[in-house]
Amino acid sequence: MRSHEVTRRRFLTKSGMMLGAAALGPLLPEANLWRLGRGLWLPAAYASTVLDPTNPSNFKQDGTQTATPGNVLRLVDSSISDIILLFAPDPDAAAGIELDVVARFQLINPLPAGADVGNRVVINDGVTRSAIASCFFKQNVPAIGLYSQGPTTDAASYPIFVLVDWQSAPVTIRLRRAANGDVELVEVNGVAPNLRALLTADMAPAPTHAFPTVEFGCASPEATCTVDYYSFSSERPVHFIPGALNVTHFRLRDTDSTDNVRFRGDFTLGSSSNGIDPATQPVSIALSTAAGQFYPPPAADFNPLNGFIPMKRRWTLSDAERSRSGIERLDIDLNSDGTGAVFLRDVRTTLPTLDYSTVGVELLIGDDLLTGTVHLTEKPPGSGRWRFDG
Repeated sequence: MRSHEVTRRRFLTKSGMMLGAAALGPLLPEANLWRLGRGLWLPAAYASTVLDPTNPSNFKQDGTQTATPGNVLRLVDSSISDIILLFAPDPDAAAGIELDVVARFQLINPLPAGADVGNRVVINDGVTRSAIASCFFKQNVPAIGLYSQGPTTDAASYPIFVLVDWQSAPVTIRLRRAANGDVELVEVNGVAPNLRALLTADMAPAPTHAFPTVEFGCASPEATCTVDYYSFSSERPVHFIPGALNVTHFRLRDTDSTDNVRFRGDFTLGSSSNGIDPATQPVSIALSTAAGQFYPPPAADFNPLNGFIPMKRRWTLSDAERSRSGIERLDIDLNSDGTGAVFLRDVRTTLPTLDYSTVGVELLIGDDLLTGTVHLTEKPPGSGRWRFDG
């Protein structure tokens, strides 16, 4: 995944998904299916098509080979003249829309036809072209290739590929069809390929159906295989505008003032930001160390916050949200030049005993993502009380 982006499907878990400090890096490694290792729960949003392995009734089937629902959906293609391909109409697959498909699967004892193993994942615009990620053998080594033109049995028909072992364990891929028609294998098991796996639109193959669809399954008449699908979903990427947050004051577990968390920071919105309005936009905040998010506690995550009262150029957290979240005070100020400040105080939360020498601070307001890092000192040593005073 490219920097500063997340997808709508990732928002579906709880109130959203967790975006960590890696959001400012070149990729976002996933700790599990929809959640990163640390960071923000982002607000809920929409996913177009989602597979329920126990009930794939929202998909139609090409071919007459067997699909068996369960904890995983097992597709069995044992014919050299038939296929089993599941497809679902998806308006977001239409041309001109950026769309991702995320699929988790594992192949079992495939019998290839030439290079083609049979299993593929597809985004089809229904008019001009499609995006196809196929399992194939590259010189007898398992790989996932972006199909272009030519016989599927010919390894040269997959000019862009990533070596992937799709037999030993389940593999998760993220296939992207850009708005301009480019095709990209964005992630394999949550990690971007070392070299960008991009097939330009002019090399993409023809549409697979006459209407926009997302598809998966064993679509090679010649090859035979069994493949287990653990999950499959389509999702439109949402891009965030990065800004900077400079922490000027920070206290953790401060028994002198009874503040378990207190900090103040100055921020600058990104140059492409169109401003913020916490009264109408969801707000999420997260504090993390290298070990992961510690505030709000993941088991009692209050994000997103949706109750701010506007006061000229300041927004302050409402009494109802203060009661729900446990936050004593949260103020957000904004100046006319895109700079501002944030202040948070929480006396009720409970923090674990950790090394808080380096803390990442993340504040999401609408689509503006403000991040910073602060280095704290334990005073006195061994006390469990941490602070930074500018």
